[in-house]
Amino acid sequence: KGDTPAWGYFCPLGVGAKMEWGHVDERIPQAAEMLKTRFGFEGFGDAKIFKSLRTFSRFITRARVHETHSRQDEAFLHYVVALDLLLGTRDENTHTVCRRTAALLAARRSQPFADTLKLMKSLYDARSRYVHGGEPVTGQDMDHLKPVLDVVFESLMRLQGRPDSQADGFMTSWCRELDYVASALETGRALPASDLAKLGLE
Repeated sequence: KGDTPAWGYFCPLGVGAKMEWGHVDERIPQAAEMLKTRFGFEGFGDAKIFKSLRTFSRFITRARVHETHSRQDEAFLHYVVALDLLLGTRDENTHTVCRRTAALLAARRSQPFADTLKLMKSLYDARSRYVHGGEPVTGQDMDHLKPVLDVVFESLMRLQGRPDSQADGFMTSWCRELDYVASALETGRALPASDLAKLGLE
């Protein structure tokens, strides 16, 4: 009416309009340079490993958004889904994902496989209690889960820069390698450096 502008913005009830740039013009180039220097990451290609990396990163980003808005349960759920999508398939159960993740952790941290497997089972139990019983996850659950995601992400980033990782079927062979390593660690066998390299830990 009158001198009132004909344009504006819509804001949902209870939510203020906010744009937080946070020096994004500086942080994004810095992050890109760090990924290039540390992992040789030049950008996403067409290989399956890049598709897996995109999916993993997308769910991590969604989790971070939930966490920023103090939605801890939803954040935790998205973090776990990121692991499921990367280390499991529709036909594989939670135990398989736990074993594969535990193998990465045990090899990376030089910890007993039994300890890392116990940790992963406890995190998936927390997920189940939330999904099936509505029991909130704890801050301790989050503190234990996020370093796990760091190990998985760094392994994938090391692998993406290697020519053999861009071959068809690489992600499937990586998961099968994790199954082999889990079995080896479970029986107390030492891992040669070549196995660590295949996992993206070196």
